Amino acid sequence: DDGKVAVNLKGISNIGNFIEIMDTNGFVLQSKQITGYSANIVDLAYFNDRIYLNGAFNGPDSLVVDEVVIHLPAMEHAAFVLALDSNFIAEWASVDTTINNRDGRIVAGEEGVFAYFSVLEPPFVIVNVVKKFGHGGQMIQEVELPFFTTGITLYPDMALIPGLVGLYVNNDFDFNIHEVILFDTNLN
Repeated sequence: DDGKVAVNLKGISNIGNFIEIMDTNGFVLQSKQITGYSANIVDLAYFNDRIYLNGAFNGPDSLVVDEVVIHLPAMEHAAFVLALDSNFIAEWASVDTTINNRDGRIVAGEEGVFAYFSVLEPPFVIVNVVKKFGHGGQMIQEVELPFFTTGITLYPDMALIPGLVGLYVNNDFDFNIHEVILFDTNLN
């Protein structure tokens, strides 16, 4: 974006995350550490000088980033989308309950912010969803994905081009069942 690259680096022993903006020569322009032993940033999107993070959190207390609090659900983990403004200050977060958001993905563009992850619905059902957010944090839409198993999908990837959101997933451990889903930007 404008000759800059956003990077997510893991800390020592995979603890903590460092979010950095670099120029095309690799010089760090901005940096922020998202601390927390059990916080895991899975993917990030960079659009219009803002960073959007998709991750998971499971710890003894809530995760606080600047003045944004990501509350730990009473049961299992928290899947979250976190937005950082152009000064790398946390603006908003959306939190859901999950078993593990290790494969969540996120993309951002003119049409909004699109996040994919697995959520846990009562009593104990895993549902794969894509959520669309406005740049200011309002959730615009959520759709459940029509996958053929309720297990957590493996190795997903997302892409965003004007008018289309693409999602690719592997849906089994033998790597022989794959699915590509194309949505318009209203998640139809």
